[in-house]
Amino acid sequence: MTVRVASPNVEPGAAPRPSVFLRRPRLMQAMLLLVTLALGLISAEVMLRLTWKDPKAERPIGEDYALYVRLQEPNRTALDDLTGLYAGAGKVLFRTDAHGAVLGPHHPGLPLVHFYGGSTTENGVVTEGQRWVDQIQGVDARNFGLAHNNLINDYANFKFNLEHGPRPTEAFFMEAANDLVFSAFTPAQLNGKPVKTPSRIRIYVYDFARQLIDNMSVSSKPFAEYWREDPYLLAQRHLTWLPDADFDNYVKTVLEPTLRQRENVIRAIAALGRQYRVKITFLTQPDSYVPNFHPYEGYDLRTYPRLNGKMFTLQQSATLVRLTNESTMATARAEGDQAIDVAKAFESQDPGPLFYDSFHYTPVGSRFFASVVNAAREGNPTP
Repeated sequence: MTVRVASPNVEPGAAPRPSVFLRRPRLMQAMLLLVTLALGLISAEVMLRLTWKDPKAERPIGEDYALYVRLQEPNRTALDDLTGLYAGAGKVLFRTDAHGAVLGPHHPGLPLVHFYGGSTTENGVVTEGQRWVDQIQGVDARNFGLAHNNLINDYANFKFNLEHGPRPTEAFFMEAANDLVFSAFTPAQLNGKPVKTPSRIRIYVYDFARQLIDNMSVSSKPFAEYWREDPYLLAQRHLTWLPDADFDNYVKTVLEPTLRQRENVIRAIAALGRQYRVKITFLTQPDSYVPNFHPYEGYDLRTYPRLNGKMFTLQQSATLVRLTNESTMATARAEGDQAIDVAKAFESQDPGPLFYDSFHYTPVGSRFFASVVNAAREGNPTP
């Protein structure tokens, strides 16, 4: 079959116009490229599923606690300039070890002690050596704090470390604020089966992008400005306060069931301690929801919980934390574990130098926190 490449009406000497048949190779090349890319992604996904093990432990590990193990990225090093965040703030060194613990001073020969919690245990905006965990006396500390962790993460991390690493003699747990996220406690049992593992190619791409962004200088603006211009913080200026009637209803319908489920997690942690002969200590979480808080340079970085587009008042926010801390103390002592009421000790102090926002400590606050724990461990009165 002969294919005509020009119209019969082409004038003599004129260049023939290419037909659709001649333009089709370009279309075929584009389609071939897309198919090749798609096959490449599918092949990468298959290979990653077969060979790649996620190093961050955010994804399923094990059988019974798989969904909730969440440790630091191992072998990480960062140096951030936090000038302006609190008095004396400057460059902050943050490193992690190969096991996902925040690095601090090691004391070989002293009892190995683990510390679990969220960002207030991580204490990441205070430089290495000045975090409260670093200042606990008489121990070889391992700081397994990580921002956004809740008590279920702590349980899972503790169990994972007990089964895969050197066993500590003691373990400390501090949670309150992060546990107020009700969705974190919806699993009926801690030993529930894990759901389907997410696509590993998506995990890989996400982790690569996050690491790339973390290592890029995206602005010359001081890092402290990102706290002061946080959209969640700025939105508070336009919100109305939550009525007390709505708050009371929240406590009855949401908070109290959450605390009951949370108490089951405390009991599970206590049971792990008895099983592995590890002394367990629970700590209450201090906060700055008090009227006499004077923020650094006048920038109040405290944020408040929200419900149905309304913001909890100062007193309501303080009540939430207080009820959670009281639940911690009562449940821990009922299980025969030690409980140190660090929050109570903070009430006698000027909160301004101790906090830079609602919950997170400055170096001064970290030092005072450690002094409370050290005094309690030695059987001395609160400083």
